[in-house]
Amino acid sequence: MFVQYEMAKLMRWERTGHTYPMEWRQAALRAGATTWLTAEELAELAERLWEVMLAYRDRLTDPSRRPEGSRPVRLFAVGYPLPEPNGS
Repeated sequence: MFVQYEMAKLMRWERTGHTYPMEWRQAALRAGATTWLTAEELAELAERLWEVMLAYRDRLTDPSRRPEGSRPVRLFAVGYPLPEPNGS
């Protein structure tokens, strides 16, 4: 359910992104990477990403914390293990 919800929002952006001002289109983020991590490293990375995203959480409930020109932005991050290259 969570992934479907996030993908629906992302696909809406893909369909309508061209209608946003250029500064927002250029600022929009799409990033993906594959690397090798231990389970502990993945957990640490998840914690660090949460810290970055939660740094702006107060703006959801306190409009006075929102900078001029800001707008709602959806942040979505995933990290999961892939199958071993040998197929296991």
